[in-house]
Amino acid sequence: MAITVKELAKKLSISPSAVSMALNGKPGVSEATRQRVVEAAKEGGYDFSRIKGANEKNGSIVFLADHSRDVVAADTPVFLSRIGGIVAACKDFRYALEMRYIYDNQIEEELVSLLTSGVRGLLLAANISEIDRDLLQNFPIPMVIMDFFQEDLDKDYVLINNEQGAFLATSLLIDRYRQTPGFLQSSYLIENFVERERGYRRAISRLGVQPEEPRLHALTPSIVGAYADMREVLRQTPPVRAYYAANDQIAIGAMRALREAGYRIPEDVAMIGFDDSSICEMAEPPLTTIHVPHEYIGRVSVERLVYLIEHGEEQVPTITQRANTHLVERDSF
Repeated sequence: MAITVKELAKKLSISPSAVSMALNGKPGVSEATRQRVVEAAKEGGYDFSRIKGANEKNGSIVFLADHSRDVVAADTPVFLSRIGGIVAACKDFRYALEMRYIYDNQIEEELVSLLTSGVRGLLLAANISEIDRDLLQNFPIPMVIMDFFQEDLDKDYVLINNEQGAFLATSLLIDRYRQTPGFLQSSYLIENFVERERGYRRAISRLGVQPEEPRLHALTPSIVGAYADMREVLRQTPPVRAYYAANDQIAIGAMRALREAGYRIPEDVAMIGFDDSSICEMAEPPLTTIHVPHEYIGRVSVERLVYLIEHGEEQVPTITQRANTHLVERDSF
């Protein structure tokens, strides 16, 4: 009788998923392990006709993203980087990728439509505070949620460590300029931006800074919107010595308003952004920012989703993964 995947795994003292990845030519195992599995499979008479052809898909994965309030359009560089990682991972695992957008909070409608679509897995990037939690919790399709964490929803998450990045940016500004930096928050408070404010407040508290009132201004999270909003802020109050901004678009728009008001950057006002999107190097001056590994996050999300798909009949514990960040120093700091 031909050897099975489970028997191969037991014989080689590796997991069945590692055997499956090796036999199907998927990433996730070393070349030495792949060769060892294939040789053992041949010796055991494994039925290689079970392996799908190189061009045959394993099914489809849907990436469902929130398009409300033009969030996607406003954050195009970051969005495209994230998509690049998702596309590459789907190709490696031989899954077709379908992209869908949520308009006007029609989340439930989109989720229900997936139930009869034959899709094998779902990547969800939407504000889950507006989602029917019961529908999500009992949703029968394997799912990974990106960017939005909900403690009372027992699902798999892949997130940015926003608090860590915000704490780092704020701490560096305090260390260099010896005073409390301002925070340019987003006027659209999705979870990522809320966490970035939390990291800012934690930094000024933990480092012993006791300002009467943190300089916090809510700006539109786009270059054009932040520029207009910052001009209005400067009409009412002079700037502080340094600012940390909730994303790169806010930082770049604010820097433009500061320059037009006669302030030099970083000589008069320093700035740190968040995301390290492709526009940072083209800013004037090039923007110091917190780097987020968006492409890696996209890839890890697909890898976790594929694992859930392939172990659908097992009781797999849910996990939350957070990608840490680091500073990329340019000329605005």
